[in-house]
Amino acid sequence: MKIDVMSLRKQNRLNTDFEVICKIGEGTFGEAFKVRSRIDERTYAIKKSKESYMGFKDREGKLAEVYKALKITS
Repeated sequence: MKIDVMSLRKQNRLNTDFEVICKIGEGTFGEAFKVRSRIDERTYAIKKSKESYMGFKDREGKLAEVYKALKITS
């Protein structure tokens, strides 16, 4: 199955699933935003990486890191 990297870039969940309330911080690798979910109306903090994915496998690897962090904090 071939995945078009450009279509992955267009699918930005930050813009589709959340309403950005304000920017709460910025660092070398990314920015942090206070957001409200369009799905459950709850407030969250989201970190958006400044670095683009280098392809589908790179995206999957970075998402795996997120899931590992979730297990640690749960």
